[in-house]
Amino acid sequence: MRMHKKKRWIAVALVGALLLMVVAAPWPTLLEKRLVAALEAKGFSPVTLHLGHLGIRGIVVREVALGEPPLKLAQVSVAYTPRTLFHGAIDTVRVEGLNLHVQQGGGNWQVEGISGRMSSATASAPVTIPVTATAMRVVPFKQVQVADSMLEIVAKEVAAQVPFTLTLENTAPHRLQIESKGSTFKAGGVPLRVESIDLSLTLDSVAQQWHGSWALEGIAPTFEARDVPVLAATGTLTMTADMLRFTGRMANAEATYQAQVTGEYSFSKPEASTLHIQHAQMPWGGGTVVIDHAVLALARNRPIALTLEMQHIPVDALLGDLTGNRATATGFVSGNVPLRMAGDGTVTIGKTSLKADGPGVVTLQPEIIPGDNAQAVLVREVLKNLHYTMLELAVETLSDRTLSATLAVEGHNPEVQRGRAVKLQVHLSGDLLDFIVQNSQWMNHPQTLIEQKNHE
Repeated sequence: MRMHKKKRWIAVALVGALLLMVVAAPWPTLLEKRLVAALEAKGFSPVTLHLGHLGIRGIVVREVALGEPPLKLAQVSVAYTPRTLFHGAIDTVRVEGLNLHVQQGGGNWQVEGISGRMSSATASAPVTIPVTATAMRVVPFKQVQVADSMLEIVAKEVAAQVPFTLTLENTAPHRLQIESKGSTFKAGGVPLRVESIDLSLTLDSVAQQWHGSWALEGIAPTFEARDVPVLAATGTLTMTADMLRFTGRMANAEATYQAQVTGEYSFSKPEASTLHIQHAQMPWGGGTVVIDHAVLALARNRPIALTLEMQHIPVDALLGDLTGNRATATGFVSGNVPLRMAGDGTVTIGKTSLKADGPGVVTLQPEIIPGDNAQAVLVREVLKNLHYTMLELAVETLSDRTLSATLAVEGHNPEVQRGRAVKLQVHLSGDLLDFIVQNSQWMNHPQTLIEQKNHE
């Protein structure tokens, strides 16, 4: 009995001594140094961090900074059990306060803190997405959480600030969930706010793809703009190992603004990426502008060619813009406008014919028609109150980059020559290319057009 008690006390003493050694030893400092050395060996340099907690079921690291300029994380919490750790796995990793700053420079994208490592790692291999349960095992975590984090994107024509949360479930069924509230974007000089972004994907290991849905709510410009409604968009997303495919539909509550698109982006051949506009429409000047079945290249500096279908556009709005508000008219015109935008943003318009849908009245101010001869005087008199039965507006960009616009009308002025029928062709001079550029800025710089309309 005495020998048994003596052995028990010896065991207790040994355990107590070991615990005292653990508590007294500078383990946090030593572990911090080991973590820093391990990360720097992986290509992240310099590295700073502070060990907040260490236990048999988890570790907490705070104030992490990787690289220069640094990739910063407020806190990383790793949860594990001795059993899972023994098998080389970790239960949960939770990252808080991650700030991802992505910047475009010299034609390349760079992420603060990890660009050097990324460029060296991907120099000889394109980006590939893990699309099987086996491939997902390279991630030694059962669950990854990212909370209270921010993605910032800075490029020549695009900027974004996207606060986000992310959850990756790395056990069957594998799921990825991303949410954002209050994101801001700036594209082509137009600032936008998106109230919410939701993305949900599930891995289909048999089909070797991720598939799910996305939704954007409360899409609106952040400047005061007349007649620009709040939009919402929903769609599907599929990712294979080297390809991203998506569908989407965007509209306002009244469906006066609409767009239905599909697209694909190739990680291995970005230059082959395309966007297919199946249908898009928006009101303009009291009529509607429609785009159907247009295929656009998503690669930078690639030309864009599409056709705008002008439906029931008021002649008054069109001539007012073309002549600097020196013409008024009743009636409507319809037709197609072939438009081409070069990689440098230069806009040209092909041969266009907009024809009146029916009869109407057109009035041009006299100074639009130059000349002092009798014919010019007669034309000015006729166009003061021309009741037309046919009206056609022909527009085309010439080889010298100027725009030719010709108004052809048939009709009569009841106050001139007893209402005798006339046929006239009037060349509208001036820098009309400015008009086309301004009214194509819904694709490049819509804010300029909106602000100009508000000023008027």
